[in-house]
This record gives sequence, structure tokens and C-alpha cells, in this order.
Amino acid sequence: MDKEEGEDLREYDFALALSEERRISVQEALYSCQYLRDFFREKILEGKSVYIHGIGRFQVKKRKFRHCRDFQSGQDIGEKEVLTLQFTSAHSLRTQLRKK
Repeated sequence: MDKEEGEDLREYDFALALSEERRISVQEALYSCQYLRDFFREKILEGKSVYIHGIGRFQVKKRKFRHCRDFQSGQDIGEKEVLTLQFTSAHSLRTQLRKK
């Protein structure tokens, strides 16, 4: 499961490792991964924060832009509020990364 530096770990790679570790079929492992992904996505879209122990917290934050302008017409739109996704890593993860 070791990937070369610079390569992304994909959902399928995780499913393969999960199937080997838990001795289940790759299809069952993929289903579990897809369920987790869909569950986390749904909760984030509802505006709830998702905390994964040892990894960190995904949280939806509101951000205001004070002056927004329509570039085509040049009109000032005024304030605009945008939702952004913020990730805060867990303290234990940050500590482990600093040791490397």
C-alpha cells in the first residue's frame, strides 16, 4: 500500500488495504468507503462539522466579502456571504508530522 511520494491515495487504494486487513471482499470494502464518503458529505452539506479522531475536523464556515462587484456590468453588489470548508488537523497528527 506504500505509495511513492507525490502520489495521491485514492478511495480504491484504501478499499484494497481495508479488504486485506479485514479479510473482506474488495467490493464490500468499496461499498464501506462509498458509504463513509456519502455520509460525511451529507453532514458537511448540512453545515455540521465532522471530526475524525486522530485526523482532524472538517467544518463549514461563513465568510463575508465586503465589496463584491459584477465584472461584466461593473455594478457594485455589496456584501456577499460564502460558505467555505475548513480543515483543522488534530493535535496528535501535527505532533507526528513535526517529528518527521
